[in-house]
Amino acid sequence: MCLIADSGVELSRITFNKVAPDADLSPDETGAPFFDPSFKMPHRKAHVESPYMSADSERWVVAYATPIMANGSKKGILHYEIPMSFYIDEMKKGLSSDDRLLVVGSDGLLWTDSTKTYKLDGNADTAKASDYFAKFDDGSAPQLNGILTSMKQGKSGTESFTSDGQQYAIVFKPLGYFDWSIAVVRPE
Repeated sequence: MCLIADSGVELSRITFNKVAPDADLSPDETGAPFFDPSFKMPHRKAHVESPYMSADSERWVVAYATPIMANGSKKGILHYEIPMSFYIDEMKKGLSSDDRLLVVGSDGLLWTDSTKTYKLDGNADTAKASDYFAKFDDGSAPQLNGILTSMKQGKSGTESFTSDGQQYAIVFKPLGYFDWSIAVVRPE
């Protein structure tokens, strides 16, 4: 979590419960992807930034930032990051061992698959989403290609398909963030 002045100067930062020394604070956060959109938010609203590899925590995060108001004007922003691992773990709760949870981006990236283990930490200078999150492709069930197209287009639906002789039901809908869709696949 950090507090950033309207000039872009980082005023304070806490990472892993440790307060950053003044010498480690950034002199200019104006280039951060969340900076400009956060200042455009109305009072008491937060901007949600698409996932990125945090330079501070060196893990994939979703960032939230809200403007700080004083005397009727925006003086800075409060910015905090939630690790992707938190969302993945939360979404898995309540699933049976037979269920498969998927979060697919409009770009086809598979941001969550409950059947996979993700490496969610790394170097922020070189991290690319495509190196961490695979393109969704299930060659064993070509029928999913049409469903994937619907998901990438932000549609909702319930479908069924067969894979390796097993019949499955899939329910999917847009999440409302980042052009992502969520789906649960369950054996019928």
